[in-house]
Amino acid sequence: LHGFDWLRHLAATRTVEAEQLARAHVDGWIGRCGHRRHGVAWQPGLTGRRLLSWLAYASLIMTSDNEVRYDRVMRSISDQLSYLSRSWNSEPVAEERAHALIALATGHLCYRGGELAARRASGWLVAELGRQLHADGGHVTRNPSVTLALLLDLLVLKQCYAERALEMPAAIADLMQ
Repeated sequence: LHGFDWLRHLAATRTVEAEQLARAHVDGWIGRCGHRRHGVAWQPGLTGRRLLSWLAYASLIMTSDNEVRYDRVMRSISDQLSYLSRSWNSEPVAEERAHALIALATGHLCYRGGELAARRASGWLVAELGRQLHADGGHVTRNPSVTLALLLDLLVLKQCYAERALEMPAAIADLMQ
């Protein structure tokens, strides 16, 4: 639940009730867990998945007509990015480290002036993927769902680079060929 992957289901309904529910759960999470920075909710891989979900469904969980909520969510995103930049390498599960780095690079690309931090995170990601992917493109776990999940997150990162009119690092782009 802390990963907010389920936001896609609320977004798919396209109802006012779903939007209200999504906003209430995000607000509730920030109130209960947003300042603790420990426990299961703050595992780096899970933090990365939450960030990717919040960024992907930002239009669902934030509105420009509620400046207080917008500022609160943006502060939380910034806090999570800061936390991830310090903690991603403490994640014990390999694929979760990769997801955390993808979220870190993606998140920084969503901020004006975040290009340098995104490049740094992308460099860490290249090294991490080099350790995790075999020459045939398969993940070290040999679990095809892990490979697919990483590819889907990398597509989001690729889109963020394109939206910013920046070139994705070749080492990452080559993995997606």
